[in-house]
Amino acid sequence: MDFSLTTIFVKPVGVALATSGASSALTAGQIGIYNKGLQSVASGSSTEFVIAQGRHPNEVPQTTKKSDLIRRSAIIRYRKNAAITTAQQKQITVSGFTAKCGEEVSLTIRAFSKYLNVGYSNGLTKTFLVHTPCCECGDDPCEEVDKELLIDEFVAQINASQLGEFVLAEKDEVLDENEDPIDYVLVLTGKELQQDPIAASLNNFVYDGYDVVDFYVYATKEPETTVDNYVDKRCDEFATVETTQKIVLPMGSYAEVRQLEKRYYSYQTGILKTVNCDPDANPVYASNAVPGTFYDEYIITFRSPQGSLRWEDNYDIDETVRIFVAVSESSAFATALNAIVGSTSIETEY
Repeated sequence: MDFSLTTIFVKPVGVALATSGASSALTAGQIGIYNKGLQSVASGSSTEFVIAQGRHPNEVPQTTKKSDLIRRSAIIRYRKNAAITTAQQKQITVSGFTAKCGEEVSLTIRAFSKYLNVGYSNGLTKTFLVHTPCCECGDDPCEEVDKELLIDEFVAQINASQLGEFVLAEKDEVLDENEDPIDYVLVLTGKELQQDPIAASLNNFVYDGYDVVDFYVYATKEPETTVDNYVDKRCDEFATVETTQKIVLPMGSYAEVRQLEKRYYSYQTGILKTVNCDPDANPVYASNAVPGTFYDEYIITFRSPQGSLRWEDNYDIDETVRIFVAVSESSAFATALNAIVGSTSIETEY
């Protein structure tokens, strides 16, 4: 397990980075970078530095919030995690239908999510069976049935089922260079799920990751009986299944940063260690996250400064500083931080 003693800083929107003076001059929420003597560091001339942030009035008489001393030679990891503001749902395209008259063809969909996995074993599974028309007198049994009608039947079944709450089925045209339809495909897209509500309680776990639908599709020429959870059944496939869009989760949202402020609160104050449910019971708690804002994250992981008792047995311990800056202000902050830490990312094996 990767454990690192972590302190987080959330830069208030609109509060400029401190570039001069001592850390004691920081205003509420203001962040600055200082040397060992807690005087402002404006360039990479210092081989060691401290990240500090001014306390809010309700946090007094606590001193300025600071990271441990960071030596540039002791930095293990320094990188930026850019915010992702738009979620992307999974999409699967089923094409190349080859069913003929007098056949049974089925699409099996297995859907997974945080809550679906609780309600159903191995996710929610549904099989949709279509009987193609029987061959009439004079029909050629080798000819393929109308794929458009076949897709329409699957679309109607899927969208009307319980699975339709989580996956949207649509028929899509494949056009030639003259914009004329030359083929049809079935497009299955995961639906966006309702997120856990944001509650006023400080203790409430309001951010539990992004619940998203992941699903798999299997196309066979028979009713589904032994389809594996993750592996396609290669026998008697009647269509080609292709993942055309992967899941992209949002990152750096207000809900995520707000939760991290509470999760790491015990490392940020020397007075109260518990974030009580009633805010009035813990008046020194303060949040810098702004609703509706997305944040870029800057991570600095470093080995803790060695103590003076060199003769005793000790283990190397690493610490992490996580700094969240609104996307709109991230570029200017990165310039200032890179000038001290280094303009290139650092990634070292432990």
